Amino acid sequence: MDHSYITDLTRPTTPLEVWTSSGNIYIITVLCPTTRFPIAVPVKNITAATVVKQLLKIFTQYGLPKEIQSVCGTNFTSDLFKKTLEEFHITQDMLKACTAEAPFLCSEGKLYLLVDGVATASSLWVLFAQAFMSHVESSIMQREGLNRSSYCRHVDDIFVFVDSDNTLESLYLKLREVSGLRFTVEKNEGGRIPFLDVLVDGNSDIFVTDVYRKPTDKMYERLQKNVI
Repeated sequence: MDHSYITDLTRPTTPLEVWTSSGNIYIITVLCPTTRFPIAVPVKNITAATVVKQLLKIFTQYGLPKEIQSVCGTNFTSDLFKKTLEEFHITQDMLKACTAEAPFLCSEGKLYLLVDGVATASSLWVLFAQAFMSHVESSIMQREGLNRSSYCRHVDDIFVFVDSDNTLESLYLKLREVSGLRFTVEKNEGGRIPFLDVLVDGNSDIFVTDVYRKPTDKMYERLQKNVI
């Protein structure tokens, strides 16, 4: 069949309680770029053997692709994965044009060569950030068994409700150790704390939310002044 698949690996950022009872904590996603038909397969791990096994099932049901597009994770660069593609005569586009020595034009009109990571302006940076943070979360939450009642994340902004300051400190240190990123910690004041554009109030039995505007939001001040 003359078509391609775009495949990726994700891990839900919602609390452990919503994960499947069978122990699946990852999702292998496959997308046909022509029809936009999506496939999502829950799995317990994302080893190369598991990825290959599930992709073969998909090939059996939907047909062999001509090409697979994937990120450069070890799951997709292993000898087993490459051998499987060779056996079925499937080519692999590793998106290297966007992630390895990719040229980009800055606002000054100068051309630079990106040799590490991905440019923030690229549509891929959110994908890579999510994949990286999902890996960090997996290493910490599953292996360390940290206690937390509620956890959610947007890229690298994390909202977490924990049972003690010690648990928060442990989570903070592990996040820095595993990710190499410099996180900052902001605690609630009077039971209220802003998260992105949301003000979360935890003074009742449930979280109550409202719109949060930063004190430096000059645009909001100008809009207020223009309201009749």
